[in-house]
Amino acid sequence: MGGRLTQVATLLSLLLTISQDTSASLAPTTFEDLVRDSSLIVIARSQESRVVDFAAGRAKLKTDRVLRGRWPGPFITLEWTEEVHDQRIRRVGEAYLLFLRAEGNRYVGTHYGRSYWPMDYTKERKEFIEYIYPVTYVKVPGSLLADVERMEEAWPGAPRTCTIKGILLDRVITYIEATVK
Repeated sequence: MGGRLTQVATLLSLLLTISQDTSASLAPTTFEDLVRDSSLIVIARSQESRVVDFAAGRAKLKTDRVLRGRWPGPFITLEWTEEVHDQRIRRVGEAYLLFLRAEGNRYVGTHYGRSYWPMDYTKERKEFIEYIYPVTYVKVPGSLLADVERMEEAWPGAPRTCTIKGILLDRVITYIEATVK
């Protein structure tokens, strides 16, 4: 009887382990943790992006500036899985602020689902990151946030402006440089 009870307990334990959600957590994190946990922080522009298997893929980016760590080459390759919240680099020619950590002989996003920040330009041509998903999963200090005016094209040749919440890149750079020292 005792052996049978042990087998049932083992089977139930195994079933509970298998049935648990194995996807990574998207619980909020702090900007301080994101910076601290990143061994490499770079500004890079996507050169190519391709899906290689269902929704998994890879992108090649040209590094424009290293804010933390050392990256010896002009290019970095990032890969993603088919996991729904895994970040992707989908558009070629876009600039990103990337928070990365070493994993073996490659780099991956430091915090799952919130490490690749697409960049944009304000009406005054200042670089910023729009404070929308997935960036909003990062608790950013208020000193980095600002209301920014961005040019929108309602239709070709008809520009208009809109005001949105953004993170100014120059403030982020100052913060990272102060933190790294």
